[in-house]
Amino acid sequence: MHEALRRLSCALFVRTGKWVQQKRRGLSQVGPVHATGGMIRMQWLGTWKNQYGSILRITRDETSQIAGTFETALPDSSFFGDVRPVIGVHTGNCISFAFCTSDAADGAIATFSGRLVEGQLQTVWLVVANRPSWPHAVMTNADTFERA
Repeated sequence: MHEALRRLSCALFVRTGKWVQQKRRGLSQVGPVHATGGMIRMQWLGTWKNQYGSILRITRDETSQIAGTFETALPDSSFFGDVRPVIGVHTGNCISFAFCTSDAADGAIATFSGRLVEGQLQTVWLVVANRPSWPHAVMTNADTFERA
């Protein structure tokens, strides 16, 4: 039963050096991987840059948990001018991470969730800020990160 589930979820792996291409349900997913206990898994360590120039640095990747920093390139962001610590979780090619501002009075929290597809980390994000009006306290959008 375990082998059948592994085959169903892992599909076909084609290994080329340090990169693995996985074909699952018609999607092609590429990323650096390493083997642990006979299983091949995505390795998230490194620097990722989104379409606006913001930088996600993942410096720790252990037992499905990541840590690192995030630095936005957008001057109108609550997070601008500050390198923020990041924590998160991942499974397979899916990842989620969060960070917050350092000022609790004017605080904001950002969460990103996404998946790796063809070498790009496609994410959706949600920011909740300490604003007087609830409709103006919440923002959401999508970003695409690539390895820098």
